[in-house]
Amino acid sequence: MSLVFSFEGAVAGRFTEIDAYPTTPGRYHYEPSRGIGHYRYQEECASNGSARCTFGDASGAVFTARSGKEYGVIFIERLEAS
Repeated sequence: MSLVFSFEGAVAGRFTEIDAYPTTPGRYHYEPSRGIGHYRYQEECASNGSARCTFGDASGAVFTARSGKEYGVIFIERLEAS
């Protein structure tokens, strides 16, 4: 299962080291995508402190996250019901 997430409709990254999409706020590792989705995600976090993203599964659940200071780390601050 590829645990991708998107920002503004473009893939921003893929969660690693876990077997399912996060269900609680916390610190998670991810592999950034090489494309506009990750670039825009980083820009949004730099400008506003966080970004609203969506899980790439059928639920399309929305979550708010911020970038970690370490490469490949994302902090999910809030999960919203889809």
